[in-house]
Amino acid sequence: MHYVYILYSKFADRFYIGESANVELRLDYHRRGEERYTGRASDWELVFKKVVPDRERARSIEHNIKSSKSRKSILRWIKGPDNMVSTP
Repeated sequence: MHYVYILYSKFADRFYIGESANVELRLDYHRRGEERYTGRASDWELVFKKVVPDRERARSIEHNIKSSKSRKSILRWIKGPDNMVSTP
């Protein structure tokens, strides 16, 4: 089991898209500032999570989201039916 996830930082007003077998562990890693891109903020929140069968599929979806380079596209993923994170 693998996951595609999207994090959001209010402080940086940025999204981060990633994939992992353990999203909670990765979120802690990002919040501790151990990643170059996410190190600029510590308030990262999980706003999207989708389960996929394997890492190859997760990386493919991650690439599709990242290649859109569009905030609107990211927000569509977050608000879409595949999101396992409850959004207000």
